Amino acid sequence: MTYAEKRCMEFDRFKIYYNDPHDISAIIEVFVLDVYGIKNVHQGDTVVDIGAGIGEFALLASRRAGSKGKVIAIEPSPEDYATLLLNIRKNGCNNVIPLNVAVSDKPLRWS
Repeated sequence: MTYAEKRCMEFDRFKIYYNDPHDISAIIEVFVLDVYGIKNVHQGDTVVDIGAGIGEFALLASRRAGSKGKVIAIEPSPEDYATLLLNIRKNGCNNVIPLNVAVSDKPLRWS
């Protein structure tokens, strides 16, 4: 999906681009239901968002952590990672460090 094809919605002064309708439930979990406890993020905190998806939590955590904090957003899916980068850029979240990698409790075995 190209940038022009991406859908966009606004929440709390954020423009959030998303890939498909399933992303809307994640946006609602973060911005409306506070499922992930964003209120526990404070100025200067460092937050690790494993499975960042399109970045809905990373965006809000970025604002809460402020310029002295940082958010490390980890997302293995190439499509979601591209949208994560778009959301970071479009919302000026300069304290977010995006990583296009996976996290596992087991070492990677190369065959």
